[in-house]
Amino acid sequence: MNKKIFVVSDTNREYTERFIRCLEAWEGSRFEIRGFTEKECLSEQLAARPADILLISEAMLGMDPEFRGQLEASSRRMLVLSEQSGGGGEEHFVYRYQPLDRILRQIAAYCEEQEPWEEDAALHAEIYGVYSPVKRCYKTTFSLILGQILADRGTTLYVNLEDCSGLEALAGASGEETLSDVLYCHRVAQPKRKLRSVVQNLGKLAYLPPAVCPGDIRETDPEEMAQVIFEIGSSDAYESLVIDLGDALRDPLPVLRLCRRIYMPTRDDAVSKVRLREFQRMLSERREEELGGRICPLHLPSYSRMEAESSELRELRRTPFGRYVERVIQEG
Repeated sequence: MNKKIFVVSDTNREYTERFIRCLEAWEGSRFEIRGFTEKECLSEQLAARPADILLISEAMLGMDPEFRGQLEASSRRMLVLSEQSGGGGEEHFVYRYQPLDRILRQIAAYCEEQEPWEEDAALHAEIYGVYSPVKRCYKTTFSLILGQILADRGTTLYVNLEDCSGLEALAGASGEETLSDVLYCHRVAQPKRKLRSVVQNLGKLAYLPPAVCPGDIRETDPEEMAQVIFEIGSSDAYESLVIDLGDALRDPLPVLRLCRRIYMPTRDDAVSKVRLREFQRMLSERREEELGGRICPLHLPSYSRMEAESSELRELRRTPFGRYVERVIQEG
């Protein structure tokens, strides 16, 4: 994937360097990031190679209309770090004195609003589904580890479609917006407006905070949910998606059809075996043999510390269970 150019420019060198470090941790694999604290160096860079995104402080921008015109001409999108909240009411102003992760989400939201949506887009990301008719089989833990492995290879988004997943508490985050907001924007024909501003991070792995109200998923038509996933996967924001499906979605098949590989954790007890056979029979009755061929059943080993605290979630990959998942992925 070709990296886009993200230029950060401010007279404060320490702030510029800190912002770049935060941006690299957030989207380093997606952007080629450059920072400048002098106007001359910034002008030379943009003349040689225009920026996809330019974030510039008011102090660096100054009042010179000729300099401003040069920047606007050599940047696809220019945003100004404003010293005052609201930035004069202009959309392309971002308030400087707030947490850097909040600034990054506001930048992402603005850029998505400016990006035209392609109705006939094709899937860009590889989509991995994790689903099981069997309960309490470490499905979500497997999904998170899978996401962490893929995030080391490229930009990856984890999407949880369960009700009462508990992910927010486990991840130690408290985002105000969730999957419910993304679904709402899809319904009002603004499918790209919310995603990047809602996404949180668990180390390198990006995740979409799950819906808080169970009804938001249960009342969503499965085909609509599949369309939302398709729209996320057809943008160039992520190279991989991990979709963790539960029973909240009335029919998992529309989403599963998008997946190149479907991992299905199971257990060896009698009830689990019956449930698995019933699911396989349902696939046969609906003539989904091709989909069935993409399913990889897994008999996962027990793991005695599933009730992980937030700090442990980031270390799941380094556990014996994590090493097992890595072997599964390597074996295809």
